[in-house]
Amino acid sequence: MASSGFMKMFAELSVDLFCSAGPDGFFKELIGPWECVTGFSESELRAKPFMEFVHPEDIQHTISEFQRLLSLQEAGHDYNFVNRYIKKDGSVVWLNWRAKSDPNSDLIYAIASNLTSEMLEQSIHAKVESLAKIGHWYMDVRTNKLTWSQATFDIHEVEGTVEPPLEEAINFYLPEYKPLIERAVQEGIEQGKQWSINGV
Repeated sequence: MASSGFMKMFAELSVDLFCSAGPDGFFKELIGPWECVTGFSESELRAKPFMEFVHPEDIQHTISEFQRLLSLQEAGHDYNFVNRYIKKDGSVVWLNWRAKSDPNSDLIYAIASNLTSEMLEQSIHAKVESLAKIGHWYMDVRTNKLTWSQATFDIHEVEGTVEPPLEEAINFYLPEYKPLIERAVQEGIEQGKQWSINGV
């Protein structure tokens, strides 16, 4: 079994953030580049309840996740959620959490990955798509479930956030392009071929 020192060394080499927290809402241990990511020193992060670092719009969501992790019926299960922290300089950092409660110690152990670059990239793509009226979608070949970008919903004038089945989605295309789309989708499923079709 690996020693705690051995595991701590690997955690310190990681770009992810490792922590434990108690039911009182305070960090108990912090390992990793916390100061680099948040701007706060370890002592500053441990001096206040961690909810004080959470973005105001994400506090209720984070409280719900924290309470769920603390509840006896959820003990031992790990959960993923995303929230935002306010950095020391006032900017925002997006964190993707994977957390698990330990019923023996009443502590919650968690790993957080910095998602800020990915979230900014998604935001830029969404703005470009909206301005250029260009949409995109992808399909999970295991379930045949489609995922549309918001621009795709807007282009097809579909209200809501639930994508139609593949067969219905293809009907949004002009009749002369339907065989082309159907063939491209089939080749993508069977051969893993990438494709891009403009002006349909």
